[in-house]
Amino acid sequence: MHSEPLFHFRICSHVSESTKKQFFMKVPQDSARKDRKMHPTTILLCKSQSSQAALVPQEHKTFLEEAYNAAICFKMLRDLNGSDPLRRKSIIKKITHMAHEAPSLVLGTIHDYFVDNPEISTRHKLRLLHVLESVIEASDFMEETWETTFMQLALENLTKSTELEEAYQDAASNVLLAVCKHSWRVVAQHLESEVLTGIFPHRSLLYVMGILTSNEELFKEGEKACWEEQLARIAIKSVQFLNTDAWSKELLGALTKPDQIHQEQPPEKAFLFLYYGLILQAEDNSTTVRTHLRTLLETSHQWPKQREGIALTVGLAAARHLDHVWAVLEQFGRSTPVKWSLHSFSPKNSEDLRWKWASSTILLAYGQMAAKAKAHILPWVDNILSRMIFYFHCSSWDETLKQSFLAGVLMLVGAISRSEGAQSYEFSQTSELLECLMLLMEKEPQDTLCTSTRQQTIHIISRLCKLRPPLDLEKKSRLLTISLRSVLSLPLLEVLEKHTCLYLEPPNIQTLYNKTLEALGQMLQSFITQNPTPDELHFLLSHMYRWLASEKVHERQRAVHSCMSLLKFLSHNLYLDPKEDFKRIGQLMGMLGILCQDPDKATQCSSLEGMGHLYQLLMRQRGQKRGRTRAQHRAWYG
Repeated sequence: MHSEPLFHFRICSHVSESTKKQFFMKVPQDSARKDRKMHPTTILLCKSQSSQAALVPQEHKTFLEEAYNAAICFKMLRDLNGSDPLRRKSIIKKITHMAHEAPSLVLGTIHDYFVDNPEISTRHKLRLLHVLESVIEASDFMEETWETTFMQLALENLTKSTELEEAYQDAASNVLLAVCKHSWRVVAQHLESEVLTGIFPHRSLLYVMGILTSNEELFKEGEKACWEEQLARIAIKSVQFLNTDAWSKELLGALTKPDQIHQEQPPEKAFLFLYYGLILQAEDNSTTVRTHLRTLLETSHQWPKQREGIALTVGLAAARHLDHVWAVLEQFGRSTPVKWSLHSFSPKNSEDLRWKWASSTILLAYGQMAAKAKAHILPWVDNILSRMIFYFHCSSWDETLKQSFLAGVLMLVGAISRSEGAQSYEFSQTSELLECLMLLMEKEPQDTLCTSTRQQTIHIISRLCKLRPPLDLEKKSRLLTISLRSVLSLPLLEVLEKHTCLYLEPPNIQTLYNKTLEALGQMLQSFITQNPTPDELHFLLSHMYRWLASEKVHERQRAVHSCMSLLKFLSHNLYLDPKEDFKRIGQLMGMLGILCQDPDKATQCSSLEGMGHLYQLLMRQRGQKRGRTRAQHRAWYG
């Protein structure tokens, strides 16, 4: 007669030493015959080797409670093999709750179930790993023995090949990441030793390192920097592998492997671009660096995350090899495929698509060069800007190139603003860049708002107006006119939302518009802080008068809100020069006074608030003027 397999369930390690004795109990059975065939029917509690002395009542009670809880936990783990997803979700929630009360008991039960029953299905093991991850993450404290035990369990499973493929490996990897919450240094040390064996790292190891690098929640305050330092040391030790053909080929193969979802990049691949860049940064041989970068740039540029990854690797290499990276990008930009991709064409095959957005990669790479070179970037700014402007004018223009241009320029102006001494530089290309930005904003469709293009463009203008040489009045006037028209003349939000109804993932129009209007306000603030005079205030506000007098309610509402925000900024911050008088404020006061009677309530409120802030400014200027007059009087007459 065929006998059902016994599942050995040990509670020796989970019950206190004083209460360990021999007990046998039957697990509650389901009535269905099917369940009896599919699942084990017996829990075998390990026999203690201690004497058979009778338990004192309290110890007996404690033992029974712990054994009962362990049996309940065991049954729930067994029931994870069921097909009902809602039931599984409920079980995971109950086990996690139980772990709060008795963490050691639950962890021990999961471990014993997993280890003692190798015949359970791969899918069942996958679910056990998910539960284990949840329990470890929910634990506030974890004993060192459990950290070691589950780290080893995860490491044994994260490289296993099963019918579930990467899903199973990722589940084991996530258990290791959960352990990192309690002891990331131990895990990181093991990862380092695995990566530096000379054999190209398994995908799961790179997955864990990728999550460690991108998820700050795994670290306590200040610890993320320690991991980044360790990663830099790993990269230095990995330089030797660049000249190993097998390792380099596997690296390139992993970097160019098509992603299952092209809009998203798996953590292991995102990390690999970072890791590769750090290795090239640490490499002393410039010829090796150039060779590897050329090989990388000759791969496909079809997918956005691939382009971003290549640019990141190039930028990291530039942190130490700026001259050589510049030369490689110049050479790549003159290559036949890139020249061909710059002209308008209709892709006919996969080879065409491979090169179509190569200039997008180059734009992002220039931005990453600036971001990673940091203090060394200032002498290179004009050269980089000249290349970006070239690709702006010469590329086959589409949304991809537009976003790459803006992303690259944002990285560049961010690097400039973080560089000491930027104010002492005269940048010759900023005027031409501003022309590109104005052209870009003018090309934006005036009846839709589906991207952050306006917001990003205005943000860049705000940064550029702080650089030398200062903008002349004619160019500043054009910037204001184009920016105000691009934002204030947009249709009502309800109309804008209708244009997104066909999008698979429509943007939040309200949030997008609010951020765009906020960027416009910051641009006005940047202008006034660069020249804090009443004349400059009059100059800025004079460009708003046509919008304050608009026949369209929503345009007046937006204009008066922007006007009020600028006056509020000035009334709260002492930027205006107290030595200068307000000479041309009457028109503004008149406009705001009329709008205080506007039929639109929002316009009324903003106008009243704007009048209040303007009054505070005038009183402050008058008070300061009186103070100066008294000081002069005392100086003359004693």
